[in-house]
Formats: sequence, C-alpha cells, structure tokens
Amino acid sequence: MDDLGARLRAAREVAGMSLAAMAVRTHYSKPLLGLLETGKRTIKPEHVVAYSRALNVSVGTLYGRLDDPLRVAHEWLVADTPVQRYSAAGSRVGPSLASELEQRVIELRHLDDVIGGGDLIPLVRRELAEAERVVNESSYTEHTGRRLLTVVGELAV
Repeated sequence: MDDLGARLRAAREVAGMSLAAMAVRTHYSKPLLGLLETGKRTIKPEHVVAYSRALNVSVGTLYGRLDDPLRVAHEWLVADTPVQRYSAAGSRVGPSLASELEQRVIELRHLDDVIGGGDLIPLVRRELAEAERVVNESSYTEHTGRRLLTVVGELAV
C-alpha cells in the first residue's frame, strides 16, 4: 500500500498540485488524502480514480507496474466481474462462465500469496456474492452446476 500512496503523492507533486487543491478537485478531505499518500489509510479504487481524474493521468500510471499484484487486485475491483458480463446474455449459464470463475479463484490465490488477506477481502466477498447469485438464480447443466458450487466453496474458505 505504501508504494501506491507514494505514487499518488509523486503524481500530485509532478502536476504541481498542493494537497489542498487536490482535496478541492477530488472532494476528499485534505487529512484523508495525506493519510492515503503516507500509507496510513487503505487506498480504495475510488481514491485512485479520483486522483486519475484530478491529475488527468491514467489509472494504470498511478498503479505502477503491470505485474504489480496490488494493481491487479485494484483493477479487479473497478472492472466488471465475469458474472456481470454474462448476465447480459440471459439466465442460462454455460461451461465458459464456470471456467472463467475457476480461473479467477486460482488468480485470487496467487494474489493472496503476495498481497495479504486484508486487502483482498472486499474482492473475495464480491466474487463470492456474484458466484452465489449465479448458483441461485441461473440455470445450467448438472456438470456446470457442480463446477459453480466448487467455485463458491473455494471462495467461501
């Protein structure tokens, strides 16, 4: 988290913007922004998006390296989940969604090895809620259903 805070501060300073001016542009308090930049408060995706808009820089620039696990986790939080993308197609779920959800469980485990549970909890909770919604509200074959239930079980652990 400290690296992301440092990148937010560096981007603000490069833009020549004071913390007070950033507070006005982002609608966050000056003390909160100071805590984010020093790593004393957890940086949420909406904070990064606010900095991006206020400074007119890409979110990717603020997150840093493409392979940074924290960046990956934050990008997941701001992106649509596979369930949200598939929901537009109707209530019938096929094996491709099950495969995508299984892959996300694997990626979450890898992220957990590097990041730590506290930062991933919101992401895992969202993924679990989405998977449970698919199991409860969609139709699918028995085989796909078993795979979806396995995903729910993996996420719930």
